[in-house]
Amino acid sequence: MGDYTPTSLKSTKNGLFITVVVMVFLFLAQKGYGSQHVISEVLRIDNSTGLSSQKVYSLAEDASGAIWISTKSGVDRYNGRILKNYSLEGDSFYGDRAGRIIQLYLNEGDLYAYESTGKIHKYTPVYDSFILTSNLSDLSHSDVVLNKMLVSSDNSILYATNDGLFKYVSDKDYRPILPGAAVNDIIIAKGYLFAATSSGLKIMRDDHAVKDVGLLKDTKIQSLYFDEENDALYIGAFNKGLYKLDLSDFSVAQIHATNSLLHKPIRSIVKLSPERLAIGIDGSGVLAYNVKANSLATFVNTELAPEFSFTGNGIYALLNDGQGNLWIGSYTGGVTMVSLSQSPIQIITHIKDNPNSLVNNNVNYIIESSDGNIWYATDRGISIYNPRTGIWKNSLSGIVVVSLCEDGNGNVLAGCYGDGVYRMDLSGNIKGHWTQSDGALSSNYIFAIQTDCHGKIWVGSPHGCLVALNSDGSLYHRFEIDGVMSISVVDEKRIGVATGNGFYIIDADTNSYNWYANFQEQSEHDVSAYIIPMMFTKGTTVWLGTEGGGLNLYDYKNRKIIREIKMSDGLPSNDIYGLVHDDKGRLWASTGNGLAIIGDSTVSSLNFINGIAREYNKSSILRTSNGDLIFGSTAGAVRLSPDKISVAEYSAPLRISRFTIDGISEEESAKIIPELFEMLQNRNIVLSASHNSFDVDFEAINIDYRNDIAYQHILEGYDHDWSEMTMDGNARFRNVPPGNYTLKIKALRKSDGRVIDETSIDITVEEPWWNTIWARICYLAIIAFIIYFIIRYKWYQLRKEHDEDKIRFFINTAHDIRTPLSLVMSPIEELKTQDGLSEKAKYLLDVAGANIRKLNAVTAQLLDFEKIDSRKAKVNIEPINLNYLLSEELSCFNNVGEKRGITLHLQVPDEQVVVSADRHLLELMLDNLMSNACKYTNQGGKVEVSLTANKSKAVIRITDNGIGIPEKEQKNIFTNVYRAENARASQETGNGFGLLQVKRIVEMLNGNIGFTSKENAGTTFTISFKRIYDEPVIHWNPNNLNEALNEIRIPSPVVSAVSESKDETLLIVEDNDDLRNYLTATFSVEYNVVSTISAEDALRFLENHYPDIIISDVMMPGIQGDELCSMIKNNPDTADIPVILLTAKTTHDAIVNGIEKGADDYIAKPFSLDILKSKVRGMLHNRKRIREYLMRLALMRAEGDVVEVKTIPQIVEEPTLTEGNRTRHLLIRLLI
Repeated sequence: MGDYTPTSLKSTKNGLFITVVVMVFLFLAQKGYGSQHVISEVLRIDNSTGLSSQKVYSLAEDASGAIWISTKSGVDRYNGRILKNYSLEGDSFYGDRAGRIIQLYLNEGDLYAYESTGKIHKYTPVYDSFILTSNLSDLSHSDVVLNKMLVSSDNSILYATNDGLFKYVSDKDYRPILPGAAVNDIIIAKGYLFAATSSGLKIMRDDHAVKDVGLLKDTKIQSLYFDEENDALYIGAFNKGLYKLDLSDFSVAQIHATNSLLHKPIRSIVKLSPERLAIGIDGSGVLAYNVKANSLATFVNTELAPEFSFTGNGIYALLNDGQGNLWIGSYTGGVTMVSLSQSPIQIITHIKDNPNSLVNNNVNYIIESSDGNIWYATDRGISIYNPRTGIWKNSLSGIVVVSLCEDGNGNVLAGCYGDGVYRMDLSGNIKGHWTQSDGALSSNYIFAIQTDCHGKIWVGSPHGCLVALNSDGSLYHRFEIDGVMSISVVDEKRIGVATGNGFYIIDADTNSYNWYANFQEQSEHDVSAYIIPMMFTKGTTVWLGTEGGGLNLYDYKNRKIIREIKMSDGLPSNDIYGLVHDDKGRLWASTGNGLAIIGDSTVSSLNFINGIAREYNKSSILRTSNGDLIFGSTAGAVRLSPDKISVAEYSAPLRISRFTIDGISEEESAKIIPELFEMLQNRNIVLSASHNSFDVDFEAINIDYRNDIAYQHILEGYDHDWSEMTMDGNARFRNVPPGNYTLKIKALRKSDGRVIDETSIDITVEEPWWNTIWARICYLAIIAFIIYFIIRYKWYQLRKEHDEDKIRFFINTAHDIRTPLSLVMSPIEELKTQDGLSEKAKYLLDVAGANIRKLNAVTAQLLDFEKIDSRKAKVNIEPINLNYLLSEELSCFNNVGEKRGITLHLQVPDEQVVVSADRHLLELMLDNLMSNACKYTNQGGKVEVSLTANKSKAVIRITDNGIGIPEKEQKNIFTNVYRAENARASQETGNGFGLLQVKRIVEMLNGNIGFTSKENAGTTFTISFKRIYDEPVIHWNPNNLNEALNEIRIPSPVVSAVSESKDETLLIVEDNDDLRNYLTATFSVEYNVVSTISAEDALRFLENHYPDIIISDVMMPGIQGDELCSMIKNNPDTADIPVILLTAKTTHDAIVNGIEKGADDYIAKPFSLDILKSKVRGMLHNRKRIREYLMRLALMRAEGDVVEVKTIPQIVEEPTLTEGNRTRHLLIRLLI
């Protein structure tokens, strides 16, 4: 938030935090003294209202009228509505024992806050804060107790301390002028410097002591005040009273008091009026001294004025502001403002334990009886006030009285809530009581009672119908009108009745009536029909006070509203409870929140007068015989003289106090504050486009009329109209477009809407950089670039689609050539075993076999790429030891290196480096990178593999000094199926998938890969993974494992010899005709072979036949081979038939899935026919051995011989048995 007044605020708006007690004509007089002091208002400010501390030491008023307050915790500023707290730079807090005191000193507009510890702070309006300017402890090189500071006429500063009086001219010129004395106060008057010390009063001139006042010798002087009008210096002692020094002859006189009030510290003296001084005493409150009469009287203290909420007699500071208000700062009670101006109103309230006062504060109705007494109907009875004697008398104690009227016979009628009607004489004695049981009243709950010109008594109730009674209380007539709020006499013949649904005019002679302004009629005009008071005019109009709908002037002849008055027109509330004309014919309205005067075209709220803003009661209003008005409220009654109520002329200069930029950092705010302040002083603020949201604070200070000041503003060029009138001195603007504006602010009187003061500032919001000519040129360039980018992107998309099509073609081709490869590879291997081949034939077969293996490797790589590209590959994340993996990988390429004449070098750290990855994917990645490095490195070159690691990352680098990658082609690496031009020219086999596959593997493992390369110099690939510290999983070398398994599963020549007959039947399931025919022809030599082209044909065959072994392809139309295997194994009749699956799927997951479906073995295409034959022989041989064993076992049991079952596990654990055979043997063991 950018702000040149950054200190936080505590608002006291709407009276939530300021306690105001209005007492008019309250005379507080100390017995024994003749002077009287009128106090019209007491306002209290303490920690509940936001004061920083209850301990107040000093007060000051600045040029704008704001009150500054120094407390134990800092400095506060009060402008009549907002209390703002300021901390002091380098603030440190001390306990009470240390006694840190902060005081204020105002000199020609400069405000200083100085601490008793010697720190001097100066207020700077630029930052709206106090800045430490000096520290006396640093100047004196010792601890200091500072009591007072004063700037002399030569701009030097005088400091009164416990160690003497010092003069400060500069840091190099700081000297004592009254050393050794404990100086408590200093003042300059008539060319003399007066110093109040703990040993008397010192009078100095030209930095030298010239006089001692003998009478005050050895007296501890606490405070001084110069009365320029009377040419006298008043001297307050610590415990010896008050003295007056006549400066005409320097004579001293003690001011005596008849009690001990002056025998306490006098800490402050100010002037109340030309004839009176206020004396602030620490422990006795405030005294008033009459200069002419030479007399003292108690002005205010806690004992004499509990109604004032004056909570502390320890007075430390007094201030008489520019409006004549006395501000009192106490050590324990915060700040109290006492207004001495004559108030035009009188508040009449109940005084606790005082029978000579109003009986209850809820005043429901007021009348003046014919003998001049004022009757107040309350919730606890009636109070009758005699204005001639000032005596109160109570009647109908404890009864809720709602309405009053006087009949023509000298009696007062009281309508009660729940108690019917009482008749009393003018002294308040009960003469009669009418209730519903008497038959005349329709309800005991009376809201309105009135007598007409003929003596009839009209009684209205909210729960019963309207009745007219004769003077003796008998029923005259009953009207079907309920919900009565008030009754008015229109003229000699007509009665007006206000209800919750319109009003009625009754002809008293004929008892006929008309209904007006009811809900149905008023709802068409969106006007409230709930009417409480009515005021009929001389014509055919009536003022209708409504609840919630304001005040309406209604023409009942034409049934239309002539004038509507609401809060927007100046009313303090839209709830109108009472109407009355004063002697000048002005209409007064009491409302739910104050009083208002209704003029012909204006509405004046009187809430600016303290004590008027309150909730008034329904129809509780009276104009007395002397013209005064009395209004009953929920908190007593308000009496005023209309002639004394005038919209007073007052001033309140309007100033902009703060300009805040929203949404900026503290650092930026600190830079911009001085510039903002300077622009604000020049009334021309220029803001950048990014600073187009801002707040403006303003204030117009007048303490006496603080409740009457409101504001309106408009930002011309941005706002369409002036803002609503509000008492909040703040305007907020958000996202103001670039342009030139004028902010106009008005301070207005809420009472009548007149302008008190107005001001304006020019605000310019600059165009953003993006709306300049240079920005537009940039836009054109960006648009051109975007068009170019779109074209390039479309080209890239087409190229990507082309590459994907190419990839799909290659992958589909790889799938298709797997089976033909098997058909080529197997016959070649079989031919190589034939006898009588020439050396040339053997060489040609070796060449063919080698190239077929190369082709097989390419297809395998394409199929792996398909799974990685489509994210089908299952990622098995586990801790991998990179040291071991790299060593193993390098050992796999040692033979390649030797054949190509390349040096392979591995460098790994001594410590174990572990990463979280999939081992198979890591091996694929390293195979690709190492293969490329070996292929494209010339003979005599070298390939270096290094592993480095820090605490969080492991890095693999594979570096070669081969042909490198041309710089212009490096951008295509990792992004496309691509081979560099020099790679294609090298005649090395490749398909361009390798590095793209590597990139995707690294991404799947959440790693990073990059490379550097220079053509004909070599390439370095760098791969990094997150390092972990888990224990790595140990893997067997899968190549060695396969070889071991093959050795275990390949049967001995003896097994082969056993299977020469054609007793065994072999079922082949293969959809590829060539492969099926080839396998059939191959195995027909040794076995009975049955071949089918689908799993469905195989199942039909198995319904009636029982083959010894089944060989099935996995990928087939309809039922897949693995599903066929599962069905065979789940059928008890065929479960023990061995099944070998043939497939192009070579991944770990595919093999595991086949084994889980019950396959006894799993052979990947292309396969070696010799291996397949060996596995078939082995399975059939093992099956035969088990069958023979079981037969022998059965015979032995039949003969009663005991056979140890433990031999079965030995058979099951034969190394030539597959997992499927083990399962079946375990089942057999359980069946035995």
